[in-house]
Amino acid sequence: YMPYLGLGTWGYDSDRAYEAAKLALGLGYRHIDTAYGYNNQEGVGKAVRESGIPREYIFITSKIPGGLLLGEAIAALETNLDQLRMKYMDLVLLHFPCDENMKGGRKLRQDDWRALEKFYKEGKAKAIGVSHYCKRHVQDILEISTLPIAVNQVQYHVGMGMAGPNATDDKKYME
Repeated sequence: YMPYLGLGTWGYDSDRAYEAAKLALGLGYRHIDTAYGYNNQEGVGKAVRESGIPREYIFITSKIPGGLLLGEAIAALETNLDQLRMKYMDLVLLHFPCDENMKGGRKLRQDDWRALEKFYKEGKAKAIGVSHYCKRHVQDILEISTLPIAVNQVQYHVGMGMAGPNATDDKKYME
């Protein structure tokens, strides 16, 4: 199961992510969200290892960038595991449908998804999904997927207010 409440580590360096995750785990949190591009997975992994809580009771979400070629996506997934010093992640997401330079497109989204499916089939991810994908992006994945999209993670918190007309979650389609 995926806990309802989790600690997000975006914007934290590895030391701050370690301290935040250590505190959160001590307070009862059992879900920590990190990503390849956050540069803090070492700290998250260290907090989990030192917590004394069996790994199977902590839900780890990580992400890889979008817009990668198949081999690059596989390498990024392996880097996530290496940095976390874990054998598996509970949920692995494609962070965006393109990279930070807007490089992407249908073929790269499908390559990235194939990498996630490979990782899942090897037992290195318990679930796979996407983040910030709209209907068109999801349909690109569904054309080639052999596994379901478990999650479409979208940013939402009390500081954001109401989703505007440019929201990318396409909630009506996802329901």
